[in-house]
Amino acid sequence: MADTDPSTRSAAPWPSARGGPLGLGLGQGLGGSIGAGPRALAHLETAGPVLATPVIDEHEHVFVGSADHGLYAFDPRGQEILWRFDAGARIEASVALVGSEPAQLVVPCTDGVLYGLGPGGDEVWRYDLVAQRPRLSPSAGHGWRSSPVCGASGLVVIGNDDFHVYGFEADGTLRWATPTGLPVRSAPAITADGSVLVAGTDLNVVCLEPEGGRICWRRGVGNLVTGGIAASETLAIVATAGGAVHALDIASGAIRWTRSLGSPILGSVAALGEGGGWVVGTADGRLVALGPTGQLRWSVFLAAPLRSSPAVSPGEGGGIIYVGASDGRLHAVGADGRRRWTFDPWSERDAPRGVALGSVALGRTGVAVASLSGDVLYV
Repeated sequence: MADTDPSTRSAAPWPSARGGPLGLGLGQGLGGSIGAGPRALAHLETAGPVLATPVIDEHEHVFVGSADHGLYAFDPRGQEILWRFDAGARIEASVALVGSEPAQLVVPCTDGVLYGLGPGGDEVWRYDLVAQRPRLSPSAGHGWRSSPVCGASGLVVIGNDDFHVYGFEADGTLRWATPTGLPVRSAPAITADGSVLVAGTDLNVVCLEPEGGRICWRRGVGNLVTGGIAASETLAIVATAGGAVHALDIASGAIRWTRSLGSPILGSVAALGEGGGWVVGTADGRLVALGPTGQLRWSVFLAAPLRSSPAVSPGEGGGIIYVGASDGRLHAVGADGRRRWTFDPWSERDAPRGVALGSVALGRTGVAVASLSGDVLYV
């Protein structure tokens, strides 16, 4: 199932945590170009753990936040840091590219400040939740640990630790704030018609209307959703820490099908290309492909826990699935379940061996992946 609506696509190949507002984890043209001999083309070292997925703009520049309080803009082809923005607090979520020519960066920080940055790293706007909170919350938290997404209308949606989901204009103006019950730390999705889908730590998935943030429906899924939501034309696909993948009807919230995989799922589901279907990693080290209605297609054991989210580059034969493992290896698996290659990026580097890799971002000429060691690799 591919994203066929041009209104949801960006000039950037990977503008937000899951590759776009639909959260499908689909790239835009890398295909199988890495081939059978992957190698690390560029390496960025930050001074703190990197906990989120990088994003990649139309120039193949990589943007990533670190626990060292910095947002880095990195050119992998020139192997240089273009600039570093000091946010003054930890950045634990992905940033998002908003608009075009030039795009702005929306940067979430754990101190409650949300920044809008220009293409050169200059501050264009900021929203300080502690100082500008629009409504009272029973939560003492105020950190932005959810990765923002931007829809075709320019609406930027992000969850917060204060039990709310927020909708902003692209210029940082608050449009709405909706209470959800508990902290929201996963990435929202915005459907082609503008509906907002959010999974909270209260074990519920909610659908919001985009203009005022009104809750259209709420559906319990029985366990924690730590990854984001993948939205097709009619279904919202979520995976839970209890090991289940659920397909919810976007119009009503009804559960259309459920598949139990028997192991915790800590990342997001990604869409497969030709023939439709879904792919997800499990904590017991399996990469699992499901059909459009949840039937098991294949399962590949990759020897180490998969706590990250797979990314799919469409292409001949359904494309290539890329996923980082907790033993520090990067895997490429065909949409047919056949392994293409496994790459250990630490074997040629002066870095700790076996450092867990996060979720992959797909560019047009390579993939970017970060680690808890603070290293960001472009392969």
